[in-house]
Amino acid sequence: MKRIKIILPIALFLLLVLFLLTRAKKSDPDAPRFVPTLTQPVGPFGSVINAWGDAVPFPDGKAWIFTSLSLTNHHHFLYDLDRRVVDGELFNAGAVFFNQDQSKLLCDTIGQ
Repeated sequence: MKRIKIILPIALFLLLVLFLLTRAKKSDPDAPRFVPTLTQPVGPFGSVINAWGDAVPFPDGKAWIFTSLSLTNHHHFLYDLDRRVVDGELFNAGAVFFNQDQSKLLCDTIGQ
């Protein structure tokens, strides 16, 4: 009887922990996310815009390029000016700026 009083709560606790660990975390499909590019994007692009008027327009030799073909077909690319390649694309947001070591990005989702 003593064993059941000890084993039953432990078993229930382990089942609860197992349940919580196996529950899939649902990510928001509309959340901003940066995806590194595997292949370089090609047009056509109706317009290409760069925020060259910012206080620091090209931090660490990188620039955000905004391209648009229509109201629903637009892209936000991070372009490496030194290597002349696109490093990645930002989805569901527009980039405002990186922190100093480029580990965090401030995004703007207005108008997205």
